[in-house]
Amino acid sequence: METLDNKKVLFAGNEDRWQAMLSIIQDGDELWEYTSPAEMWEMLAGREGIVLVRDGKVIDDLLLVMN
Repeated sequence: METLDNKKVLFAGNEDRWQAMLSIIQDGDELWEYTSPAEMWEMLAGREGIVLVRDGKVIDDLLLVMN
């Protein structure tokens, strides 16, 4: 949960993308969190989010933070 305009919001307003990702999940799929290494954040190129992985391949992604 994030706080946006003094309201608690799931994924800072990305609820539709999150629900879309959840709607395509199949048995055996995995959700992985990712974040760039510290060096990337220091270079203002960092990213953080969630990916849907199926059979070792990224099927969908939800970018949550970037700088």
